[in-house]
Amino acid sequence: MYHAIYEGKLFNIEEQMNNSLNREQEIESLKKRADKGAYTCPHCVASLIVKAGDIRGVFFAHSSGDACVLNESYNTYKNQTARESKQHSVMREIVHEVLKNQEKVQTDLHVDFGYIAKATEKWNHYPDIILRNHEDELAISILTNVDRSKDSKLTKQIKKRNQYYRDKGLQTIWFIEDQELSLDWGNQVIHLWESEIDLSIKTAEDTQWDVFINGLNNNLPELFDIFGYWRKNSEIKMDTRSLYYIHSTQEGIDFSVHRFIIDELQFPHRAFALSKGYRMSISTALSFNEKLALSDTTLEKNDQDTFRQKYDLMKAKWDEKNEARLKSQEPIHDPHHSFNLTIAESIGATTEQGEIASQQVASSYSPDINRPAKKMQYTEFRDLLTARLGMTQKQQMHLWTYYVLKRGVKEFNQLWLVAEHLETFDQFEEALNDYLSR
Repeated sequence: MYHAIYEGKLFNIEEQMNNSLNREQEIESLKKRADKGAYTCPHCVASLIVKAGDIRGVFFAHSSGDACVLNESYNTYKNQTARESKQHSVMREIVHEVLKNQEKVQTDLHVDFGYIAKATEKWNHYPDIILRNHEDELAISILTNVDRSKDSKLTKQIKKRNQYYRDKGLQTIWFIEDQELSLDWGNQVIHLWESEIDLSIKTAEDTQWDVFINGLNNNLPELFDIFGYWRKNSEIKMDTRSLYYIHSTQEGIDFSVHRFIIDELQFPHRAFALSKGYRMSISTALSFNEKLALSDTTLEKNDQDTFRQKYDLMKAKWDEKNEARLKSQEPIHDPHHSFNLTIAESIGATTEQGEIASQQVASSYSPDINRPAKKMQYTEFRDLLTARLGMTQKQQMHLWTYYVLKRGVKEFNQLWLVAEHLETFDQFEEALNDYLSR
């Protein structure tokens, strides 16, 4: 194990070695003190000895023949964290120290390393730190050393550990080494490991973002289109999530929070980024008042203001582009009538006029023994459906992504022959599914 009681305080041998200028000399000093009983087990209070090796490094151990539950829990924890980088233990110690110092002013707050706090319960998995307030317990873990080759196996481990902690009644929060952060703000996308998706959480601030976004536009596909966000998934629900990254600095460590709406659950995993994210000092992020802060109120508001301003600007451009597109459509000439009519005009007409207009426009696409039918384009078919069936924006996006792109529907002339005799889009979709299943 790496912790012992020394001079009445919890002593970390890893931290001591990291700060040492002469490794061999420091090991000798540690061993001399241990031989004289200076270090004791935090759990059973037995004297500990110091061992050093190439594989496990420098560590405390019980004397031969002695054992305690803490030694067993530590071995379980050490095997669990063997995959982590060397930076992991440094980050863990700093987080522990900052939280531990708050015990002095928060009398109901108790902070301990996971393998120490739950040693007597002999858990199968231990978080790095357990924070307890009254009856509520929070499991805090730090994740480092992720890449594509490790991600699949790591995801399974994380799922198992997260479920284990939940079954034990703990909430969970993960801090991920910032080397894993991949944000493309220009395209409003954050690229993720599968393990990062599993580590994303829902906080009170995320719920506030849900309300905020719905207040701007509760049609997610349209909102994504306004921002020019390319997506593969047509069925996305409003569910803001967050990830917390931990950053090493010369002064110590700090944190950043990134909020997003998950788009793709299959590799390559991606999400719609709601902001660039913002950095917080460790004192801000780990400030405790009944719960961990994990956010900065001022910076959170700034991110939402920035998002609103960008949305308003993009929405104005999007509306202008759509208006120009409708106006630019060429008039469709029907030789059987004495006037020209654009599809845009047919959509803008009254209900009765729109019905008549759509019939007039559609006639140029219907088979006629006296003239060949004009090949119908998707945009023309879409506008006819809107005029005839009252197709909504959401239904339009579903038609395009699911039927045209995914299932390759192209024969719009034939489909219109079916649609012009129906009353609703739902009836048309049912007929279309029946047609495609043949």
